[in-house]
Amino acid sequence: LAVVAYFVMYFSLVLLIAFVMLNRAGLLKLLLYALESTFPQCDRFGWLMRTIKEAKRNPNVFFAKYPDLCTINKAILYVRENEQTADLTVVHYSSLTTDLEKVRCFQEGVAILDSIYPKIKVNLLIVDPPPPPPPPQGE
Repeated sequence: LAVVAYFVMYFSLVLLIAFVMLNRAGLLKLLLYALESTFPQCDRFGWLMRTIKEAKRNPNVFFAKYPDLCTINKAILYVRENEQTADLTVVHYSSLTTDLEKVRCFQEGVAILDSIYPKIKVNLLIVDPPPPPPPPQGE
């Protein structure tokens, strides 16, 4: 019976920690609201606002191989529904010199999606691959 009691205590603690970590922005907003309503004359809660903004600033990264608006839109919807952040970075690994048309399609698509979702900042990062290494010299 003591084993069950310890299990319930540890399990409850783990659930509480997971809940706090997954909902930290909402809990911080609730704390800010409670402090501002309790102490309306006090303006010393700027640190709490900065903490909330910092929690929302961590970007999610989505790697996209093709400029498919449907897939990128699904990633934005996932971030909007399941993440605390309001920042999504779409990463595409492509040569800027040879795949110019694909890069332009990515830029236009991300610009469209960024304007459709004003509460989520959608950025595009094009990673240019390094040149291939020289072939080994045979003896």
